[in-house]
Amino acid sequence: MENLLSTRIPIAIPSNGPIPPFPRLQGSRFDPKTAETVAFADIFLKKNISYDTYGDIVERRHLTCVEEYGGGFFKPNTFKRKKALIAYPKSGSEFTRSLVLAAFGMLIHHKTIIRSPTGRLSEPNKLDYTSCDCFMLQRDHDIGLKGFNESRLKFYHREAILLIRSPFECIFHHYIFLSKSRIKEGYILKNLFIENKGWGNFVVERIRLWEKLYTHWIKGMKRGGIVYYERLEADTETELLRFGGLMGFTWIDKNRLDCTLNRGRPINFRSGAYSTSIDPYSPAQKLQISEAIDRIQLLLMEYGFDPLPTEMYKFYEPTDLLFETDKSDRKY
Repeated sequence: MENLLSTRIPIAIPSNGPIPPFPRLQGSRFDPKTAETVAFADIFLKKNISYDTYGDIVERRHLTCVEEYGGGFFKPNTFKRKKALIAYPKSGSEFTRSLVLAAFGMLIHHKTIIRSPTGRLSEPNKLDYTSCDCFMLQRDHDIGLKGFNESRLKFYHREAILLIRSPFECIFHHYIFLSKSRIKEGYILKNLFIENKGWGNFVVERIRLWEKLYTHWIKGMKRGGIVYYERLEADTETELLRFGGLMGFTWIDKNRLDCTLNRGRPINFRSGAYSTSIDPYSPAQKLQISEAIDRIQLLLMEYGFDPLPTEMYKFYEPTDLLFETDKSDRKY
């Protein structure tokens, strides 16, 4: 008899690329009564944090175990082989992880590593930590951070879900995050965005890192998929179900899904009070960022993925890169 408290994830929702999603997961179903615990998901994400030091590496991680949290799909020691949620900083991974935890009971671990000056990881095995192995995805900025030169693509066996957001938003919120000590009561926010006082170099450096990260993973990923933050924000139900499908889930508890959708709100951790309504970008910066977007767009087309939702990107304007490609594809 069909369980009326669960719904199947539509198989018609595509992985948006030629690569296969993760294998289907087989696990015990939730007790529907656990839906009430969804209300505490964001509390667990924000409070259960610790810092550990291993030589020249400092780890910041959320320690909440899915089994201890309640209503987890899988038993301890289920996932010995980790997969990645790859996201440039301020791409909406906190919001995405909260949705996944609330809807599926699946914790996506948060890992931030400060490396040695060489940019190399002295103890790669430290990445493979957990007390129970009941999670499968680990959020990772990889080479999207300054000074991080050694990618972990092979460590994750080329299996990942990429989370991509407009770099106009990412760069803006990342700059605020790193400048938070300069933002005080009465401080005019726009005074932060002075080109010859750090903002100009920051844009040049960070758009290069944004493009480098996604170029590397789009070319190297062998299993998984891509999620676009703007679509997740605009149509959370469809994109959340597709995210679950990419992870290998075939069903979801209706109570948890409804509760998640009713509570889900996009957040920018520690910088949510600000928006790009002030337009911090110069025309030259807008062109530079738009060109990087177009290069990623062309790469997505080359590898058979759905295009970036650039119609939802504020400040973006198509560049000659796309127009030249359109001309070259024409048949006369």
